[in-house]
Amino acid sequence: MPLTRRSPARRGDDTIGASRESHAEPLGAGTITAPGAPATATHPVTQPAVEPETITAVAATEPVDPAAVAAPATPQSPPRRTRGQAARVALVVLAVIAVGGVLSLAREVFFPLVAAALLSMLLSPIVIQIERLRLPRVAAALVVVLGVIGLLFLAIDAMLEPLARALDALPAMQGLLHRVMRVLRATMGAPFAEWGTARLNEWTSSGAGAASGVLFNHLLSASLGVVTVLLLAFFLLASGDLFLQKLIRVIPRIRDKVNALKIVRTVQEEVSRYLLTVTMINSVLGIMVGTVCWYFDLPNAVLWGTLVGLLNYIPYLGPFVNLVLLTGASAAHFSTVADILIIPVTFSAITLIEGQVLTPMIVGRQVELNPVVVFVGLLFWAWLWGVPGMIVAVPLLIIAKVWTQHTEAMAGWAEFLGS
Repeated sequence: MPLTRRSPARRGDDTIGASRESHAEPLGAGTITAPGAPATATHPVTQPAVEPETITAVAATEPVDPAAVAAPATPQSPPRRTRGQAARVALVVLAVIAVGGVLSLAREVFFPLVAAALLSMLLSPIVIQIERLRLPRVAAALVVVLGVIGLLFLAIDAMLEPLARALDALPAMQGLLHRVMRVLRATMGAPFAEWGTARLNEWTSSGAGAASGVLFNHLLSASLGVVTVLLLAFFLLASGDLFLQKLIRVIPRIRDKVNALKIVRTVQEEVSRYLLTVTMINSVLGIMVGTVCWYFDLPNAVLWGTLVGLLNYIPYLGPFVNLVLLTGASAAHFSTVADILIIPVTFSAITLIEGQVLTPMIVGRQVELNPVVVFVGLLFWAWLWGVPGMIVAVPLLIIAKVWTQHTEAMAGWAEFLGS
């Protein structure tokens, strides 16, 4: 009697039925049945493999959950990456807060270090030029530091007499201050004017002796800080590239050594050029403003020129403070509006030419910074270290920009810091 073999789809149906009833026959088993024979006479025959059609038929007969089809499985890796990124951001924020707290609490230690490093970058080209005269590095550094000390003594000697005259003239400015209080009463209201008048009376009742005492204390602390900075700068200048050589030695990979050397050299070049340029510009600006004050018979012309040159190291805020000081000094000395405004207007014109023409043309585009970043940096370092922090804010931003430009992982920060 001939034997007939069932089709794969029918065999799949029998297999599914057998597995549901008894779970005894494995998937892929087939049966051979003689025509006319009873159903109990079937004998299972194991097949070597399950055809794809059988798998399709089995899948078609299984019940399907619509919710499982509608909602695909959510992968687990993106949430893990998101949590990792959030953890890194939190660590960076905590690190910034911790570093800011340490810098604020230990500013008596960190600010002299930063100022000495910047001063050594400013004076390093001069030391190199003197070293070419066959002088040892230590001798060249000593000559430069002694020259800086001599210039400081000359400046202090030139400012002592104008400063004493300015202190003597403080009581004479009470009339100007009372006029300012009347203007504030008309514009800001009586409560604010009364508060300002009370503070003014407290200040004037203490007299010039208290002001001189406060000024002496500030000058003493500033003198100690200047001595510390000069000593640290001398050791940095005398050591030359010693710290750079040690840094290159401890870096393991050659590529990182080359990149570190490039960063250090670029930082030295950019910061030195910026400080030299700004020092020259501020010196010329101070001389011009002092000459203008002398020409229009404003007392203490040397003092005002020196203050203008020093405060101009602070971007944005320095010229504004200079304008306020010059306007107040003119209002205290002159009587007519034209005489009061001539010196502030002349200073504004000189500052406009300096800030918009000379500085961009001389410094160049390589050290240009985002104005918003500069302003935020000024606020940050003023909060940490006060006025000295505002003076070193821009050089520190230049260092940060150079570092990010030469680091692939921080290329986005370099674009953010640039103008």
